[in-house]
Amino acid sequence: MATERASEKRARIVEAMRRCVARYGAPGATFEHVAAEAGVSRGLLHYHFGTKEKLLEAVMHRQTEIVTELMRAGAEASRNGDDAINALLRGTEGIVRHDPDVFLVAFEMIGHSRREPSLAESVAAHNRAVCDEIERGLVRLENAHAVRLRATSRATAAALLLLSNGLALQMLERPDGDHEETIKTTMAAAGCILGIERRATTN
Repeated sequence: MATERASEKRARIVEAMRRCVARYGAPGATFEHVAAEAGVSRGLLHYHFGTKEKLLEAVMHRQTEIVTELMRAGAEASRNGDDAINALLRGTEGIVRHDPDVFLVAFEMIGHSRREPSLAESVAAHNRAVCDEIERGLVRLENAHAVRLRATSRATAAALLLLSNGLALQMLERPDGDHEETIKTTMAAAGCILGIERRATTN
């Protein structure tokens, strides 16, 4: 039970750090902020993680778990290219509207890793894992003859991830804006990548 309690505390600290990174940015997310958010002592943060960098690495690991699970669920529910596009881009819309910290943390950590090279591999591993998950879904659809990729599965997955991240960034910049036309246009671009004809807008 002691081990379970310790793991639960670690998980609560990591989640508190995720929220603080989204709120204050990685440099501004201090151990004082995290301890208050998690409801634990600052000493416990040092006990479990030692340094802020180690805690940020744990945040990226948790971030990877969250995003890859979302990608996997969308891919497993997709039966064709249209399903895959909807899962990825409507899924992106839903995340930004209901849990924007998923993207806020990812974008913040990418920028922070340029200043803290020790985190660069954790961020790169996150991006590889997310791209891997999209690629697996595409390969499954291609093997089932549900899509016919114009480029390699890896390049296609990377391009789709770029569209998802770009859409998220646009929505985060204007959280109260009407993004429906942008979403439909982005979906049409994804359709072009997958060789699917889609209308960007509807009358």
